[in-house]
Amino acid sequence: MAIFLFAGALIACIWVVTLYDGAERESGQRAFILDAQADLLYADQITMLDAPLGAGHAQMHKRRAYALAMFATVVVLMLAMFILFLANGLIKTRRAAAFSNQAKSQFLANVSHELRTPLNGILGYAELLREDLAGTDAWHFAQAIHDSGTHLLLLVNSVLDLERIAAGKMEVFLAVENLRDLMQQIVAGHASTAMRKKIGLRLALNPGLPVEIACDRSKLVRVLNNLIHNAVKYTNQGAVTVRIFHGNGSLIFKVIDTGEGIPASFRDAIFEKFTQVDGSDLRAQAGSGMGLALAKELVKCMGGAIGVQSRLERGSIFTFTLPVSKAGTDKKVR
Repeated sequence: MAIFLFAGALIACIWVVTLYDGAERESGQRAFILDAQADLLYADQITMLDAPLGAGHAQMHKRRAYALAMFATVVVLMLAMFILFLANGLIKTRRAAAFSNQAKSQFLANVSHELRTPLNGILGYAELLREDLAGTDAWHFAQAIHDSGTHLLLLVNSVLDLERIAAGKMEVFLAVENLRDLMQQIVAGHASTAMRKKIGLRLALNPGLPVEIACDRSKLVRVLNNLIHNAVKYTNQGAVTVRIFHGNGSLIFKVIDTGEGIPASFRDAIFEKFTQVDGSDLRAQAGSGMGLALAKELVKCMGGAIGVQSRLERGSIFTFTLPVSKAGTDKKVR
């Protein structure tokens, strides 16, 4: 509709200019003839003006102007039809892409839900095997099965969460949590991995932090677990530090490592889905490329923002902020 309105307005302008120009020329022609007649009478040189020639010239100019206006009208209409044809094709392509994306999301959601049932069975029997094989050499095999199943379940949950966020169905459930206890539990979950790699893992809580905060525990735990896991994975010497402090009405979380660092060209891309700094099949560290994308979306759902600072061979600092609820500012850490 907008295309036809624009084309109609343009055609109207063309014809208004054409008719106005024709009227101006006709009035000018009459004025010229009258002036010429007056001059001839004043000079006592009464001659017959070639009026038919002047009228024929004006008529020829008028026909030429109308022809040009008609040609411009046809060009504008053809251009409008061509633009409308392209727009219609783009609309159909967009609808097809949206339908395909919806079908893909539905397929992923269905498959992920179907995978969770057998995975829960695998994890349950792996736990029973660990208990039965405790103290034997075969215990390590049961532990490997349990660890692999847990990792696969996390991947499935990540896919489900990303699709839920894309569909706008992710909800935030706030509850009051003890900040120190929660952070100690999260950091302790990565202590064994840090010990195996012989690197430090520290938790630093600045003075003045609230004792209790209102947060979505599951989302906060997933974000921090993801960041700490990556920091430990990419740090071969030095330490990983989790620091929390208060500023500008928000809690600021920093996960600092002394690892490989991230090239400047990848610092924004790493928060996109299925993107890794080293995406080759021969990369040193495995990963799906969904962790940081999910962390970014979860932080956004909780009303915060996430970013990264990094230097190659010097380490990285991942920072995210969360708004402090009034319910969590009554008590302070001393």
